Amino acid sequence: MKIFGMDTKKQLKWLVLIFVAAALISGIFLLTSGLPRSIRNGEEWPPMRESSGNGITIDESWEYPAEEIDEVDIQLSFEDAVISSISGDVVTVRYHGTVTTGRKAEDVFLSDLSDGRLTLESQWGIISAHNNRVTLELGIPSGILDKLTLEGSSGKYTVSGLNLDSLDISGSSGSITIHDISAGSAGVKVSSGSITAEGWRIGSGEIKAVSGNLDLKSVTAEDTLDLNVSSGSIRGEDIGASSITGRVVSGRIRLKGVSGNLNMKSSSGSIDVEFRNPGDDIYLKASSGPLSVGFPRGTVFRLSAVVSSGNIRSDFAVTVTGSMSNKRLEGMAGNAGSGDNRSVELSSSSGNITIKELGSE
Repeated sequence: MKIFGMDTKKQLKWLVLIFVAAALISGIFLLTSGLPRSIRNGEEWPPMRESSGNGITIDESWEYPAEEIDEVDIQLSFEDAVISSISGDVVTVRYHGTVTTGRKAEDVFLSDLSDGRLTLESQWGIISAHNNRVTLELGIPSGILDKLTLEGSSGKYTVSGLNLDSLDISGSSGSITIHDISAGSAGVKVSSGSITAEGWRIGSGEIKAVSGNLDLKSVTAEDTLDLNVSSGSIRGEDIGASSITGRVVSGRIRLKGVSGNLNMKSSSGSIDVEFRNPGDDIYLKASSGPLSVGFPRGTVFRLSAVVSSGNIRSDFAVTVTGSMSNKRLEGMAGNAGSGDNRSVELSSSSGNITIKELGSE
């Protein structure tokens, strides 16, 4: 019997050959598309990229020998970043999340190590991204890094547990939290957002927010510490440096447990400072708002306090030099014969000045 000019036996043979070929092709496809993927920490390795319509899911990881890295440079668009100290001898990088965009997943992130510098960069360009939930996780063995730089546009950044020479973190909007670090120098800036610093041991530092708050706790600098806010507040506890300077254009300053020289100004807002170990040069000026400063019991200092609209009150007995009024108080506070060289200058344009003796009843 023949069908289409071919007998039945030959036709069956061809059908069997076609079926076997199809099975072989399918097996090869399965083997190359994921079956032999290894498992690491309970997850497939390497992680897979997926895309559906205009949405993509990314989960990529890299590992680099720590001994080959001196510097890490990070450039982000909108992603969050979590940078922390880890044990071991490798630097780990993971970039993961979901986002709605027209861009291909393989084109959005660069990880490159060259001449001791690890560069991590998102490359979204002008392609818009919406409903994003993308995070960069970076694990760095403590003590191996000379310099860490992170520049972002909009995101939440957390840095913890690092010991390095130089730290430079900046963002356009979002929040920055840095705790338990040791650095020769540290600079943290945000245009619109808050900055939290805790457990710093640094040589010198600058913390600046154009619009937002600074919250500090247990921050110590051997040299200088510069704090600046345009619109927001500076709040701190257990703050020490050879020289602390700061300014708030619109907002309040509240510091407790301060050690060192201090120069702080508020253009519109109150100043409230309590010293643990005051330096020899203290200058506080509140242009619009009350000013309160507290010193440990027995502190000796030369005082110059002036108010334009308000009154001056002091818990310390002051040996007055020159004229005295409720708008001006100048003289020696404490034991005038002790030879103390500490100078305290206080000024308030609109508000009272209060000088407190801490620890007194």
